[in-house]
Amino acid sequence: MPTEAERRAAEFQAMKADKDVIEAAAKCLRYEAIQQYYAGFQRKEIALGFAALLDGMALRFRMLDQDTRRETVSMCRELLDRIQHDETSYHRRVAAGVQT
Repeated sequence: MPTEAERRAAEFQAMKADKDVIEAAAKCLRYEAIQQYYAGFQRKEIALGFAALLDGMALRFRMLDQDTRRETVSMCRELLDRIQHDETSYHRRVAAGVQT
């Protein structure tokens, strides 16, 4: 059975991992917004605003209630998975010579 110190360390590591997911999603949103802006899309402020919201949530992660934390992390993981999937699909189409 884990000691209290081990339990706290595991809890801290889990919370840090979840916070890292939120920070990664915010970073990814900022990157994508800037890339799309350079490509000619005009509404980067929506993604940048959402990234700022995620940054704020990451800063106050310990203060969020359990349900909010769980839903936020789940949504951020889904976002990161979707962007990774879209990027992979894009690179496969480019490698195959398909017009994008």
